Amino acid sequence: MAFRLVDLLAPEVQADPGPFLARLAAASPVFEVRPELFVVAGHAAAHEVLASRACSSDRRHSKAAQAWRANAPAELVAALDARRGARPFLVLDPPDHTRLRQVVAPAFRPSVVARLRRRVAGIASELIDAMVEQGSDGSGLEVVAGLARPLPVAVIADLLGIPHSDRPVVAEWSDALAASLEPEETVGRTALLRLVEVREVLGEYLRALARARRSQPTGDLLGTLVEAMGSGVLAEDELVATATLLLAAGHETTTGLIGNAVVRLAGDPAAVTAWRERPGIGASAVEELLRLDGPVQLTARTTLAPISVDGVEIPAGVDVIVLLGAANRDHRVFPGPDRLDLERSPNPQLAFGFGLHHCLGAPLARLEAEVALYELVARLGRLELARAPERRPGVVLRGMRSVWLRPPAQVVRQPAQAARW
Repeated sequence: MAFRLVDLLAPEVQADPGPFLARLAAASPVFEVRPELFVVAGHAAAHEVLASRACSSDRRHSKAAQAWRANAPAELVAALDARRGARPFLVLDPPDHTRLRQVVAPAFRPSVVARLRRRVAGIASELIDAMVEQGSDGSGLEVVAGLARPLPVAVIADLLGIPHSDRPVVAEWSDALAASLEPEETVGRTALLRLVEVREVLGEYLRALARARRSQPTGDLLGTLVEAMGSGVLAEDELVATATLLLAAGHETTTGLIGNAVVRLAGDPAAVTAWRERPGIGASAVEELLRLDGPVQLTARTTLAPISVDGVEIPAGVDVIVLLGAANRDHRVFPGPDRLDLERSPNPQLAFGFGLHHCLGAPLARLEAEVALYELVARLGRLELARAPERRPGVVLRGMRSVWLRPPAQVVRQPAQAARW
């Protein structure tokens, strides 16, 4: 079956990937594009690949990645190699993946994240207050710049212990790092060179913060990384790579989740009313919004050994693209897959992946999205788009550049969640 990564950048697919993904899933849960590339679109098949120890997340095993390097401009490859440093655990296999992930995993356990709810609610409330004030002249409420982006940036900066005065520039660096989550073959030369530059600047910044933590220990997440470095668990380059990953993935995906969700909810007033009247459905609402329009549309693996997936034999040494967005619309698992059902149960969505590489920050992303979206729903009363949303193009990441809402006739001034948490 014909398939190219760039097909996902087509304007009609970027606007609504549902029909395209449905066609792929209907054709076959697993199909061969060419001998070195297979695509998985079915839910059970995606689950199987993501769980398999025979499938590697390390792009150094990928023939496609090697081919891209062979054909890319020499100056670009040299720049990427010269400043790459240590690799984040997202693209590593055990034992290095296990060793690095275990250092920061305790900070993202559900029980630990739950204690952040009041703090997240306070930040969200302040951001909505400011957004409403700015839109009081009738210009509208811009949700991405006003809420979806600054909320997760503030939370991950709090966790890492980034000084408040540095957060605006760190947020800009984090935005540039989004290119690191996309396949190099789909990212333009300018964005890749900017990525190289930002990695170096941010790396030096994080090294300086780490030196300060060594002389004056703190209880934040960066301090935890410094302690692990001091005990020999990780090297300084690995500290930088881990902190960089947390900054980039810690806000980019949550920003995308909130922005996508606002657009989806604005198109379904009944869902908005249901959530406002029954705040207890918040957790299931977020799961459904993740399923229907998640911020990560695909992930890739390279087979280290032959595997059989849904009866299809996949040889060793080939790339397997797992279309999470298609798996989450598999009609065999999700009845009415294109319908928004905030109380859908069961809902085994795969937006955060599965297996060893299941998103470390998933509990935090869920919390931030539930708090932010309910605050909007409860305080604005309705979500009505003021203009067409502007989307950020991406193959892996799906998110909004801007989402403008019409100012409501009345805004609830009291934070909706103050009495609950």
